[in-house]
Amino acid sequence: MPLDLLQHGQRFDLILLDVAMPGLNGIATAALIRSQWPKQLLLFITRYYPRGEWGSLGADEYRLHKPFRQAELTEAVQKILEARPKG
Repeated sequence: MPLDLLQHGQRFDLILLDVAMPGLNGIATAALIRSQWPKQLLLFITRYYPRGEWGSLGADEYRLHKPFRQAELTEAVQKILEARPKG
């Protein structure tokens, strides 16, 4: 789980989270990540996303809707990484 790795000092340019993960879902995981690492880039992968479940995670979040092709994933990752603040 990315939380365990982050807590042990591992850093990531981007973390991909499936919204419908078993146990702690992607939105809850993102909220925990953001509470300690607010600038961590996240990409949500989802088949659906009920608006009420997004809570404080809003329009600035990146989403990729299933099903998607590898080229779409590559394009989304590149776009996110290129848009991140430098420094």
